[in-house]
Amino acid sequence: MSIKCLSLLLLLVIGFLSGLAEKDINLDLSFRLGELCSQMGAEVVQVRDSDIDMSLEDKRDIAVSSGADMLISIHAIAGGRGYRSVDGTSTYWHNPFRAPLGHVIYDRLLKLELDEFGVVGSFNYTLTRVSQMPSVLVEQAFLSHAEDKERLAGPVSRQQMVQKIYEGILDFLQR
Repeated sequence: MSIKCLSLLLLLVIGFLSGLAEKDINLDLSFRLGELCSQMGAEVVQVRDSDIDMSLEDKRDIAVSSGADMLISIHAIAGGRGYRSVDGTSTYWHNPFRAPLGHVIYDRLLKLELDEFGVVGSFNYTLTRVSQMPSVLVEQAFLSHAEDKERLAGPVSRQQMVQKIYEGILDFLQR
């Protein structure tokens, strides 16, 4: 069986305080995850390979037409004013059959001693509603929280997050 890892990115949230941009973090992590998956023999489809804006529908259409076996949407979350103490990692899925993928990635990310923000089901989001393949949205950490933002800014921490997402994918495939 050929395995394709599909990594999707959004340009929605700009980082707080330091000007750290979510889109840049997401693109970097997506490239890192894609490279790791490729090294292990997966065919990787990057929906966004540069700093371009795309609609969710365009991303969904690319995902569906690619014939990918899995869709991983990479993000960094941020809380609004008054939520700077909120931190942690989370995953989101829409279809209950996709919950195991969200759980294994989440469990792996928690090994980095990130706080628990949760695994959220029935998440009604264009990319998680794709029914042709397991699809999850991964919120690595909070840009609005000082410690989480520091992790997201550091290349070593980013690589550790990518490694844990990758290990979660492997856990899911080996079930």
